[in-house]
Amino acid sequence: MSCQTNLSSASNFENTDKVQNPIENKDEKNNPTMKLSIFTTFALAAAKEEGRKVPPRTPAQRLKKLGKFAAEWTVTNLKERQAEHWGRKFNNNIAKIEKRFKVCGFFDPAVPNGGPRPADYEAERKRRETGDDDEDVGFDALLDGDEDEIDTRYDKTNPIRGIKQITNAFEKWSKRYIAECPRQPHTQVNRNKLWNQKLVGLLAKNLAKQ
Repeated sequence: MSCQTNLSSASNFENTDKVQNPIENKDEKNNPTMKLSIFTTFALAAAKEEGRKVPPRTPAQRLKKLGKFAAEWTVTNLKERQAEHWGRKFNNNIAKIEKRFKVCGFFDPAVPNGGPRPADYEAERKRRETGDDDEDVGFDALLDGDEDEIDTRYDKTNPIRGIKQITNAFEKWSKRYIAECPRQPHTQVNRNKLWNQKLVGLLAKNLAKQ
């Protein structure tokens, strides 16, 4: 009997608690702080999800993407032996600048594009404004943006423009991330300008023989 009384009391307590909870929940719904907390939680979750879609692009990720484009261009537009030769040249060059970056490179996610260092960035901006830099802004497209954007920017239909985009992007990469290394970025800038001329000339010869 005593046991039944205790169970009945416990049941009444639970029922009383259930009656009180809707009042508390109503107060919570009308609580601006609670609403703000819920909004903040959803906003952070959305930002986190967006971050998964467009991850931060590091110098290594950018360089890997440029290497992929270079390999694709050589295979698509050159003869087999030519493609093998130039594929090795691009791969060797990428390996060299990767080593440079590990020794004396610069990368700061807080800086525009991750580099160069702000003082160098300002000098680069002034060169562009005064016309001392002969780079076409349109050819910077392969370095910045998410994967889908970069893939669509690469001009596969025009091989001359395509290789210009690639070599110019290598130049820009060196100016951003290894500008503080000895003989850089001048070595990479000059090399890629020369390679662009050679590859365009080689492409023209191949087309003339068809």
